[in-house]
Amino acid sequence: MTKTENDQNINHGESQAEVSHEATLYAEPIFRVGNFSVTNSLLNSWVAVFILVVFFILVGKKVAKIPKGAQNIFEII
Repeated sequence: MTKTENDQNINHGESQAEVSHEATLYAEPIFRVGNFSVTNSLLNSWVAVFILVVFFILVGKKVAKIPKGAQNIFEII
């Protein structure tokens, strides 16, 4: 192994030691509102619900008695 390869291995090893990613199975608290703790899972759920509600409100405004196009797909479901 040459000196440059050895230096690259040492530097690469140091950068791996600095980066630490741990996957946790529990919901981690982000902030608190009074006695209520808002976790990352709860916040992601709220964002998903908000996006779905906005989507269905926008789609619901264009409902026709005789469905056409994308409404046919939703009518089948």
